[in-house]
Amino acid sequence: MQSNPVIICHECDRMQKRPDAPIEGVLRCVQCDAILQKSAADNTDVTLALVLAGMILFILINAFPFLTFRMGGQIQETTLITGIHMFFIQGWWPLGLLVFLATILAPAFHLMGLFYILLPLKFGKTAKCLPWILRTISALQPWNMIEIFMLGILVTVVKLSNDGEITFGISLFALMAFTFVQAAIFYTFNPVVIWEKLDRLSDRHMEKTICRKDLVQCHICGLVCSTENMTGRLSCRRCGAALHKRKQNSVSRTWALVLTAGIFYIPANVFPITNIISFGEYTTDTILSGVIYFVKTGMWHLALIIFTASIFVPLLKLVILCFLLISVQLKTTWRQKDRTRIYRITEAIGRWSMVDIFAITVLIALVDMGAIATVRIEPAALYFAAVVVFTMFAAMTFDPRLIWDTENNSHD
Repeated sequence: MQSNPVIICHECDRMQKRPDAPIEGVLRCVQCDAILQKSAADNTDVTLALVLAGMILFILINAFPFLTFRMGGQIQETTLITGIHMFFIQGWWPLGLLVFLATILAPAFHLMGLFYILLPLKFGKTAKCLPWILRTISALQPWNMIEIFMLGILVTVVKLSNDGEITFGISLFALMAFTFVQAAIFYTFNPVVIWEKLDRLSDRHMEKTICRKDLVQCHICGLVCSTENMTGRLSCRRCGAALHKRKQNSVSRTWALVLTAGIFYIPANVFPITNIISFGEYTTDTILSGVIYFVKTGMWHLALIIFTASIFVPLLKLVILCFLLISVQLKTTWRQKDRTRIYRITEAIGRWSMVDIFAITVLIALVDMGAIATVRIEPAALYFAAVVVFTMFAAMTFDPRLIWDTENNSHD
């Protein structure tokens, strides 16, 4: 089956001709420089091997403790589930669910979903519910945060290194290896190849299209669809995803999410995020006090990481989204390509602010030693998690194609 000769950019809506020759490297938009498509090389066998390796490592990660902490004659071990369990015990179940999604559910579904899809394809067969699984993998990908969890472990290890003895478990090394394997899976997996194989196996013939204004490209499978004879809810005829010229009510919904995140940002940075109880003495910590602690102990690099990820990035993301929203409402043509790049960066870096929540996850799991030392969660942890989640949703809700809509080229 031949690919459709037309391709539409998801970030600027520029319609352009697909190259006749196979793509090597990446195909970029001529207008906004966004990635339109990765290399057409079929790496499904390599990806399947990496998925198998990732599944083995993921089992090891969850089967054994990754850290052991010795303090005052007591020993505490932690696995991935330990910190999540502590969130529920202390009554902060929303944080527990968020960490469970980011460190267990999303990575596990990613691995099992790809294995379920790729193994039958290797033998020329198609897995049932393949479109739904690929759509779900795409939706969960931003919430797959194992690599950020690794950074949270590093922060906690450094913070506790002067208070007791820390021993690394086998699953920590498995976690480190899994981080690289997962990155390799993201690099080698090409959903375009999967969709084209599915079309060949199902003997589905894609109609050829010419450049027309009624064309919409599916944001999941990349199929260019004509909306000429469609009524009601528009759906992709290959994967079933909803089709839209523009995200519905993008500006108003993004404003609502940005303002909500802005409201939570203040208490997240003002109120205590944790409370350490040791022999009856209470020591409260805020995000900023954690930065100051690392500065005083000479850990400038970690202080910079925490300050950037937990204070600077959320604030910068709020400011940039406000700027983009205002510029879209003014329908200005000023530096459209640069504004699109800014949005692209903003969408990518926001998830790294979760490092503080992951550091707390490891901390409450290790420092649970009764009267000797116990860490309690304070409300600012929930407020901060809300900032991260709402800013991520705001970036997902914002439609970058609106940047390119001017008075002479607008879409309702």
